[in-house]
Amino acid sequence: MSYEAYLEEFRRQTAQRVAEFERAVKAAEASVQQTKKHQVKHNKNAPRRRGRVRGVLRTASQY
Repeated sequence: MSYEAYLEEFRRQTAQRVAEFERAVKAAEASVQQTKKHQVKHNKNAPRRRGRVRGVLRTASQY
């Protein structure tokens, strides 16, 4: 195999790998956008819930 043929083969394989990678990135971005679209929007200004342990609200009767 000549050097020119080797370079041509290398460039072809590299272009193929880059195209595969770009397809994978595009699919991943589409998946992220789809997930974002279906998530519930949370109120960022909501007060923090303090005193909750594993979903149980601590009251005076528990002490």
